[in-house]
Amino acid sequence: MKKFIFAILMACISFASFAQDKNAAMEVKSTVASGFDKCAMYPGGEKGMNTFIHKNIDYPMAAIKSGKEGNVTVQFTVNTDGTVSNVKVVKGLEPSLDAEAIKVVSKMKGWTPAMKGGKAVPMDYQVNCNFTK
Repeated sequence: MKKFIFAILMACISFASFAQDKNAAMEVKSTVASGFDKCAMYPGGEKGMNTFIHKNIDYPMAAIKSGKEGNVTVQFTVNTDGTVSNVKVVKGLEPSLDAEAIKVVSKMKGWTPAMKGGKAVPMDYQVNCNFTK
């Protein structure tokens, strides 16, 4: 079922959002698979995803206090009904940061599914989250 070839060429989205009341930043870079007529899109596009992450991210206080910073890469599938599934960390950093990245991505709902040949199809997507103070 998963015959997707990951390619950075299709979309590299980079933006930053700040964790609420913690003076911490989370940069998100997305990588989607090529070979689609239309890629999956979050409501409001890049700006919508940025807003969602900004409102929902919670940089764990323990990670802030211990100085944990860096990238967490999360992979997930955008299904034909616009839901997200199969959320997993493909490049982790620290358990609390990994869990926070999974939590936020798992909450993203209402995606417009990818299209191929006039049909909605599932599409794998990656989000690279950079937690920095």
